[in-house]
Amino acid sequence: MFDHSERYGPRWSDELLAKSRIAKIYAAEISIYITNKAMELMGSYGYVREGLVEKYWRDIKETQIWLGGAQAGRLDIARYFSNIETI
Repeated sequence: MFDHSERYGPRWSDELLAKSRIAKIYAAEISIYITNKAMELMGSYGYVREGLVEKYWRDIKETQIWLGGAQAGRLDIARYFSNIETI
């Protein structure tokens, strides 16, 4: 959508920013869910620092927090959709 601004509108429009935030929050939540399941399946080996699953979980959680957090993103999305006029 960002690459085809002639079809979807300006790159930095409120609509495209809200949609990108939705995608970012969804991807972060799914990746946390998947790594949590992998840690549970591996038992105690999923939590050790030498294992890769713990590192993946830590990296994903760090990225999720660094990108503004899920609550701040949801607030921005709600602000956008509450300002849309209904037909």
